[in-house]
Amino acid sequence: MRRGDEGVWRVERQAELWARVQGWLLPALAIISIFLVGMVIATGLQRLGAEPPVPTAVLPGVSRAGAPPQIATTGPAEGAAAAPTAAPTAPPPGALAPGMTAYVTAVTGGLNVRAQPGTAESNAIVFNLAPGTAVEIIGGPAEADGLTWWQVRGPLGEGWSAGQYLELR
Repeated sequence: MRRGDEGVWRVERQAELWARVQGWLLPALAIISIFLVGMVIATGLQRLGAEPPVPTAVLPGVSRAGAPPQIATTGPAEGAAAAPTAAPTAPPPGALAPGMTAYVTAVTGGLNVRAQPGTAESNAIVFNLAPGTAVEIIGGPAEADGLTWWQVRGPLGEGWSAGQYLELR
């Protein structure tokens, strides 16, 4: 073989190799691409479903272990005539009230809904709601741990949520 023929032989050999590779290279790249796109989608869906809960403060020395909210009531003194009761007034515009629909604010990573009003460790988190979720206010308000709590009913059940994370639209 002459020196010039060696270069032609290499080019021919590379052309044969390329012809064989072309038959499976494109399908292999397509399969790998589909796999990678699926992995990206699956990871994104997992992140959507695993919203981190909103951090709640734990106040030392405060324990409400399962205690229901206490609403202070005062009545007339014994033997005194009962004072006439005023007709219920409508809440001011923009204020939360039972019977309204509120939405979890977008500034939270997710809203903890608890068994009772309050942030005590013994007060179980029943579930977590994503920002924008609609809830029906079914009770409250109740004051606990420096927050105003509302009893809400959402797509995952019922519980108590801090009012500062709820808004009207």
